[in-house]
Amino acid sequence: MDQMISIVVPVYNVGQYVAQCVESLTRQTYGNIEIILIDDGSTDNSGDICDSFKNDCRVRVFHTENKGLSAARNRGIDSARGEWIGFVDSDDRVEPGMFGTMLECAEKTDAQIVVCDFDREYVSGTRPSGMPEKRTELNGPDQIASSYTELLGVYVWNKLFRSSFFKDGFRFPEGRLFEDYYLSSEIIKNGGKVVKIPDRLYHYRQRASSIVHKHTPDVEADRWKARLNRYKTFVSVGADTRAVIKECVSSAFYVTCTFTSRKKMTQEEKDVRLSVGGFIREHYKEIIYGKYDFRTALKASVCRLGEAGVLTAKLIYFFTTRVKPRIVQNANDLFT
Repeated sequence: MDQMISIVVPVYNVGQYVAQCVESLTRQTYGNIEIILIDDGSTDNSGDICDSFKNDCRVRVFHTENKGLSAARNRGIDSARGEWIGFVDSDDRVEPGMFGTMLECAEKTDAQIVVCDFDREYVSGTRPSGMPEKRTELNGPDQIASSYTELLGVYVWNKLFRSSFFKDGFRFPEGRLFEDYYLSSEIIKNGGKVVKIPDRLYHYRQRASSIVHKHTPDVEADRWKARLNRYKTFVSVGADTRAVIKECVSSAFYVTCTFTSRKKMTQEEKDVRLSVGGFIREHYKEIIYGKYDFRTALKASVCRLGEAGVLTAKLIYFFTTRVKPRIVQNANDLFT
């Protein structure tokens, strides 16, 4: 194995964690790597910490004005010189053998993308990802889509890509908060061979300040758009849509509860609400009478109640799922 791996690390105000992250990369057992640190206009000491690693010839540091995660990743892609590209978030860390193990798998299987397992690091301890601990090979859009959520995860950082995947034109959408969802759609449409290995090589730090834990209107609007885009991708390749419909219903529920409590909505928020309403109406019968769990059916019904009944809907949801979860055994008991 003598191919270069470019590892792109976007950095923004993570002075507490970035040194540990970069150190885990400099300790990689595979030697032919370049570590591309993109300081995205940090206002703390993150940029200085990045510069402290420049004495390592494998480390390249770029300082840019703050444009967001997608722009930083795209700058890293444009600067990459390797035949392979990987991504690491600057508050996470990786195992020493991560990139060597993944490249070895890629060369043996002729994969375009290799995916590893990961764990979640909380203040209270570490938990496994919950992904199946098995090796899996996927070929073609339908097969990749059908297994994506369960086997691959909607993340960029547990994957190693042939650089041609990005050189052919894909870039992360700038101005979006859930850019990894758009990447997953591109992986599905591309349809190249994807190999998932069971090795747990990435450590994903869980922080309360993370975007994924917030339910503000702008976050929920972006989450909805990202999930709806992925749903449309599933439809376009003829894949089973049940898992992604469930994701969309979850986003629709939060949009409904978040937006309808606001006295005024922007035009964009109104458009999102209309989009949510259309989606729920289109799939409501399928959700209620199909093979979906009770909680998903209940969330869809909350959305159907609309603005006028949102407070009542919240109370019903809380009561039936937390106070008396056994009152209703399945969706048909409540909705037929």
